[in-house]
Amino acid sequence: MAVATLILLGVVSHFSDPYNPWINLLARVGNVCVFLYILWRAAGKAIVDGLSDRRAAIVDELDSLAVRKAAAEEQLAAMIEKIDSLDAECETILKDSRARGEAIREALVADALEEAEKIRNAAHRAADSETKKAIEELRSQMADEIVQAVEATLKEKLDMKKHVKLIDNALKKVVLN
Repeated sequence: MAVATLILLGVVSHFSDPYNPWINLLARVGNVCVFLYILWRAAGKAIVDGLSDRRAAIVDELDSLAVRKAAAEEQLAAMIEKIDSLDAECETILKDSRARGEAIREALVADALEEAEKIRNAAHRAADSETKKAIEELRSQMADEIVQAVEATLKEKLDMKKHVKLIDNALKKVVLN
C-alpha cells in the first residue's frame, strides 16, 4: 500500500501542470508522510523501545543521583560536625597552651628573680668583704704611718736624757705591776 501511494503521488506530480506549486507541495508532503509511515513501520518499535529504555535509564540515573546526593549531604553534615568539633578542640588546645605558656613564663620570671636575688646577695657579700679588707688594709697602713709619725715626733722631741728617763719609768711600772 505504501509503495502504491508513492507511485501514485509520483505520477500525479509528474503529469500535472508544468509548474503548479500546490500540487508540488501536496506531492512533497505526501512523500514525507509515506516516508515517515515506512520508517515507523520498519523501525517504530525499535525507536519506541529505545526511547523507553532511555527514559528508564534516565529515571534510574536520577534515582542513583538522588541516593548519591543524600549520601553526600550526610557526609557534608558529618564533615561540618567534625570541623565544628575540631574548632572547639583547637580552641581548647589553644587555651591549654596559653595557660602552660603563662605558667612557664611565671616560673621563668620567678627563677630569674631568685637568681637575681642570689647574684645581688653575692655582690653584697663580695662588696662587704672587699670593704672589710680595704678597711683592714687602711687600718694597717694608717697604723704603720702613725707609728712612723710617732717615732719621728719622738725622735725630734726626745733627746738621750728624756729617752733614758722614759725607759726607767716604763721599767718601774713593769716591775711594780
